[in-house]
Amino acid sequence: MTTAMQPLFWRISGQTNDFDMISLLMPDDDGQVSAEFPTDVTIQSRRRSPDPIDIRWSDDDNDLFMTLVDRVMDLSEDSELVLDLTDDVVQGIIHLVALARFRTPRPGEELEADEFNTERQELEIGDLVALNTKNGFPLAVVVALDSIDATCILLDGIDTESGDTIPDHSVLVMSRLNVLPSNFANSDQGDSETRH
Repeated sequence: MTTAMQPLFWRISGQTNDFDMISLLMPDDDGQVSAEFPTDVTIQSRRRSPDPIDIRWSDDDNDLFMTLVDRVMDLSEDSELVLDLTDDVVQGIIHLVALARFRTPRPGEELEADEFNTERQELEIGDLVALNTKNGFPLAVVVALDSIDATCILLDGIDTESGDTIPDHSVLVMSRLNVLPSNFANSDQGDSETRH
């Protein structure tokens, strides 16, 4: 898969009256749909028609996908990349791209804990990070950045002080100062870090 890869599409189709399901469409060489790969991503339906809608992947979708693939696979210039879309890792990446594209990010200010001094790394899209919240350090993936905030997809849920749960795969906008290296994370996926 190179920068001249076949265009990809999202299919938005009615799953129930209230929600639409997001799938990845992979066209064949003639531009016909040869394969549809469902994701676990659903969005609240605002459509009246039961017919599916196909939307071409944006440059942001492509960039995020290739960044995340680059994080988990060897993308040396000399090798040709062939992706198996049935592979669990590739499906997970597609799922993250769909979440970033279709889920409205939730503001995270009410979740953020007080900032503290620690060694920080320059953030990049695709980084595995821990979020500094009042309820611990859940693991997340950075999917967008600006000069102040980071948009992240939770890989761990957050149990809030009010007893609510923010489930994994929620999209949050957090202050960059509350985005920490993954070794702060509560989960087994982050390496342990001593906090003083």
